[in-house]
Amino acid sequence: MRRPRKGELPAEVPARDGLPVLSLIGDDQEGLAEQIARALGAAEPRRVPHESIDVDNMRREVRDDRGSDESAPDHLPPPWQRSELCRRMLVKLAAEYSSARNGRDQRVRFRRFGLVNWLLEMTYTAEEPNSQHAQDMLRRLRDREIQRRPLLGFARSPSTEVALQGSVPWWAYLLGLHVLPLVWFRAWRVLGSEYRWLLRQPYMAPGDPGTFDGFALRLTQPRWGREDPVQITKLMINAFLEDLRVAYRRRPWRRRAYRRTAYCVAYLKGVSESNDGRALVRTFAQVRNETGAFDPLLIVTSCGENDHDHAEVLELYDELGPYETWCESLRTQGRSRTVDFWYLPVRVPAPLPESHSGRARQRVRNSAAARISVPRPPHGTGPLPIVGAALTALLLVAAGIGYAIAGERDWQEQHCGLSRSHRDADTLVRESTGECVGVAPHGYAFGSDDGSVKKTLTTIAEQNTEAERIHREVPGRPLVTLVHLSALLSPSGEASGAQSYAREQLQGAASAQRRQLDRRGRTIPCCGSSRPLRVPACATGTWSRGS
Repeated sequence: MRRPRKGELPAEVPARDGLPVLSLIGDDQEGLAEQIARALGAAEPRRVPHESIDVDNMRREVRDDRGSDESAPDHLPPPWQRSELCRRMLVKLAAEYSSARNGRDQRVRFRRFGLVNWLLEMTYTAEEPNSQHAQDMLRRLRDREIQRRPLLGFARSPSTEVALQGSVPWWAYLLGLHVLPLVWFRAWRVLGSEYRWLLRQPYMAPGDPGTFDGFALRLTQPRWGREDPVQITKLMINAFLEDLRVAYRRRPWRRRAYRRTAYCVAYLKGVSESNDGRALVRTFAQVRNETGAFDPLLIVTSCGENDHDHAEVLELYDELGPYETWCESLRTQGRSRTVDFWYLPVRVPAPLPESHSGRARQRVRNSAAARISVPRPPHGTGPLPIVGAALTALLLVAAGIGYAIAGERDWQEQHCGLSRSHRDADTLVRESTGECVGVAPHGYAFGSDDGSVKKTLTTIAEQNTEAERIHREVPGRPLVTLVHLSALLSPSGEASGAQSYAREQLQGAASAQRRQLDRRGRTIPCCGSSRPLRVPACATGTWSRGS
């Protein structure tokens, strides 16, 4: 049950993985069940997720609830009783493995099995569904999704995934109208992992009819649709095992998967042919062979000396231990594995009487076997390193943002306070004296507050654009650039009489440029065409350009 830090068991056999079905054979089943539960619960440094199921008692409950009265609407024939027994077993196991007693890091969310179980338990009869059955299923499924959302986590219990939800509280439903709108719910039925998996798994021919709604309807009325109960059972087992596989699958973004250092254990007490326990265990093995996937579940069964059907039973204290013997079989077996290959039958001797000479040795062996230790989670997977890494990342991001803001502020200060998006920023620079000089062909006013100056420079910029357009349309019309030098501000940064003169010069240049641009049909003798004029701005003034 100890999980390796890398890969899966058995670590002794490279390129092979798998857990055997440990079949304990002995007459003292009550004492054996108590000893196993005590050892797994007291494991160090933390308990091993485990659950014990009395197969005889559960089979009796199924027979009393669903098989005694043949006239009852929910009566199940024997093949379906076996499927119901499997469902109840899996529900009990899922409730335990998702329990809070295992700690936050070891809890498993059974999304796929929870969905399959919910659909199978929607109706109990074999009667033909009415015309509103499909709409009722989708409505109830949407209510279930509302309860499963993290925002409504305080309305959930650890076993919500596998429980049949009742009516949704009115406040939760109203909130769900905003959190889970109908359009989103329809999209989630396409994008949700459990919904997509249900249409890709190999059992019950999910391609018929090929949509989730249609396949879900088949699961809500399996007996009316004459579905195969064996396929239903395999679908439930595969869904249960797939949820375990996902929980144990190591990925860089799944911290909890690395902290799962022990496999889940399912102890089935009193497995026999009469209570259908043996058939269900074989079904587990068949699903393993048919899917070919590793299952992080150790199944332990117990039966009496006269209840097993194994051809060879290993002794607990053989020179080569039972598990080592099974690993050697795995090494030589190759990829072709039968159902019987998964079984590891081991005889467990009954407790010796107090007067027996070997009683002391047996007590010591039992005490040593009861001390179970599992590996500690790897360093760096706990909450503190994750929080530290997150804070470090936030600090680095904040420092990077601060550095970028400071760099941008310095750049703007060097370019007359203009942002990088301003078209004149690259051609302007602030001198050490604080003056802003450079070329401003796109209307920058060099800090002047004079509205007339700003308007004139904007007009010149627009006419410059028009001059370039005319030159592109008529390439034979040359482009002439006139540079206009002027000081738009006094050294003190205030307007003066000189600035009024500069404003009038700019207005005259703009008017001259406008006249030249309008002379499209006339030619100049020296050049053979009229010349559009462009007037950019230069230095602490403006400049003109034409062609």
